[in-house]
Amino acid sequence: MAKQSISARTVNGWINDMDVTKSWIETEMVGHRGPDDYPSVIKIRCKVCSEFRERLKNVRNFSTAFIDGISSASLKRDNVKKA
Repeated sequence: MAKQSISARTVNGWINDMDVTKSWIETEMVGHRGPDDYPSVIKIRCKVCSEFRERLKNVRNFSTAFIDGISSASLKRDNVKKA
């Protein structure tokens, strides 16, 4: 089964709105291009969360999804905001 992806163009719009300094959102892309001729993003993760993984892993209600990245059906703007 193929991984669900979203256009890099869409994700770049989210990044421009939520991460103006380009300091905390990291994306993983696949080589093929989508119908809009932009690469496809298959995973979005929090760079800061990854950097402080050891400190965060024991924090109450912290999800490792912020570190490992969200993918598939979770690739939605609202889920990126939660991270």
